[in-house]
Amino acid sequence: MRGVLHLAGTLLLVPYFVLAAFFVLVGRAAASGSWWNLIDLLANTAYWTLYVGLPLVALIFLTLATAGFFASAQRLATLVLAGLSGIVLVILIFWPTTWPDFGQWLFLLPCVLVFALSLLTALSER
Repeated sequence: MRGVLHLAGTLLLVPYFVLAAFFVLVGRAAASGSWWNLIDLLANTAYWTLYVGLPLVALIFLTLATAGFFASAQRLATLVLAGLSGIVLVILIFWPTTWPDFGQWLFLLPCVLVFALSLLTALSER
């Protein structure tokens, strides 16, 4: 049962991870300074994302999802899930210049639940 819950939490985190990565990319693009630097940044990011980033992120999420099914790796996988969801929440909450309103908190609720439950599960294990 814990493996299925870990898998569900990992799958819930994927869209939030993509959104946080997009926020970071937009922030880097806005700080690029000139059109040439923007084009260079986007070209390098697209090249890196297609050849290294997507396969690496897919491998990391698949490994994280399957590690929740093995008793010897459950605690580490739960800690990684809590850390990753915490980083994603920090980016999604503090990257914009305004504090989230009720609708945005409602949108972030599944990610907050993944963070809280995985942290609670990791800390309650012995």
